[in-house]
Amino acid sequence: MFAQESVRSEKAGKFIYLRYSFRASVSPEVARERLMDYFRRIGYTPVAGAREFMAQRGSLTRSMLVWEPRSMATRVEAHFTPQGDQTGIALTLTLDRTGHMVTGAETETLQAELLESSRFVAEGAADFDRLKRLNQRTRERVNLAIGLGIAVSIPLFVLLFLVVRPLLIDWGITGATRSLIMGGLSGALFGTMVWLFLRSMLRSASK
Repeated sequence: MFAQESVRSEKAGKFIYLRYSFRASVSPEVARERLMDYFRRIGYTPVAGAREFMAQRGSLTRSMLVWEPRSMATRVEAHFTPQGDQTGIALTLTLDRTGHMVTGAETETLQAELLESSRFVAEGAADFDRLKRLNQRTRERVNLAIGLGIAVSIPLFVLLFLVVRPLLIDWGITGATRSLIMGGLSGALFGTMVWLFLRSMLRSASK
């Protein structure tokens, strides 16, 4: 048996904190062992020397190259409190969002991982396939958003070339300066299109 609360979210500077507490009818030692096993199965590496429990996953570099929840720079800490024949477990997930636009779908996936941990601690079982699908779905949507961004940007690039380039020539802007301006405008256009599609397609992990 276990009792759980909802996941609470808090932003502080470049960090997002997800906090989750629950109680399970196991000893603190068993709770710690099962948490370690659970987070290992979803890609975390335990931190040696941690006072109670700490594990890390992903990195800032990886999160920029592979856009999915399991690539993001996250750290999970757990504190255990004996409560009669139960153990209270308080989890804190710290997400470093430096250089990353954290979407609703990514946050929901991380929350689902925390929620599923309580079931694993209490029963020794969890729906790992569902968690894997949530992660893959986010990655697929990102790839689709980038593809749509490219498809929409191509005709806009042509329009930009036909309209802006002659204007720059008329204004006497040529050579490297003109190329720099055109490159900057093209990059901004592509980035804006991808950002708009990402915002639209990654609002929720369940849609």
